[in-house]
Amino acid sequence: MKACVNTITDSQLFSVEDPEKELTLKAIYTPGHIDDHMSFLLNGGGEEILFSGDIVLGTPSSLVDEMT
Repeated sequence: MKACVNTITDSQLFSVEDPEKELTLKAIYTPGHIDDHMSFLLNGGGEEILFSGDIVLGTPSSLVDEMT
């Protein structure tokens, strides 16, 4: 099976299928320890959730402290 790679640009919007609410996923360019890093903002249903850092990839290089 051949891998498919697509370029994602800053502020690019993706629709997310959900039968109960309209959701969008926005790509946000967030360079850090690598220059092509992206974060993603899920928006819909009155909430915003940010997916960022290595947590998205599941690698153990992220440190999350108490965030209150």
